[in-house]
Amino acid sequence: MFVDGDDYIHYQAVEILFGCSKKTDADIVCTHFDITSDLDKEQKQIENFEYHKADFNELFTEKFGSVIGKSSCAKLIKADFAKKEKFPIGISNGEDGYYVIMLLNRCPSVYVVNQQLYYYYTRENSAVTSAFTLTNFSITYSFDDLCDHLKNSENAFLRKYCLQYLFQTIFYNRTRAIGTESEKFVLDESKRIGKKWIKDFRRNKDISPVIKIMFTVFFYSRHAYELARAVQDPTMIDYYKKRRKGTSR
Repeated sequence: MFVDGDDYIHYQAVEILFGCSKKTDADIVCTHFDITSDLDKEQKQIENFEYHKADFNELFTEKFGSVIGKSSCAKLIKADFAKKEKFPIGISNGEDGYYVIMLLNRCPSVYVVNQQLYYYYTRENSAVTSAFTLTNFSITYSFDDLCDHLKNSENAFLRKYCLQYLFQTIFYNRTRAIGTESEKFVLDESKRIGKKWIKDFRRNKDISPVIKIMFTVFFYSRHAYELARAVQDPTMIDYYKKRRKGTSR
């Protein structure tokens, strides 16, 4: 079981997850995230809880403000099953998502406990406009490798998810790198990786036409993705203004 950084778990989390694992013989038992800015949130005793077998759609659908499928946290994983995959070497952002997606590609038995037993700590004012570093960009390498590994996978859902998320990270990081010393490097690497996968992205029948058009335009047009980013997050408008004045670095 992984607990990241300042995060913490409910005092009954291990007991509940382990109990579910014993009853179901599940390879992975998940719980939901409780996103909080409180380092010591009050925890009430849990008398009753429910659990059920999960599918990929549930694991990668947002609930309680988070997606449990793309993180190695909030999960109790059987030791023998956990050893079947390793964390990628040389990737410092997105390595946990890489690891758990490779595990899920092995089609394990996954159950979800209907409780928020994992406290995901977030600091206030940690905005998207905080300083960009190449560590942020390494998540693109993570999903580039995942797309390579899953290219011939029988799991159509994971193939679709990784292709879609790859282009999302390209769009996101290209935008954040604008006006920084890393801008040219990120732009060049984004183009290299994007061109490698753009045909697979367009041909994937499980990705909606709207998303295909949207991310293709974002990929080829700087102005389009800057505008879309500003619509998505109005704070980016101030960021672009600072960039024009040369104060965004």
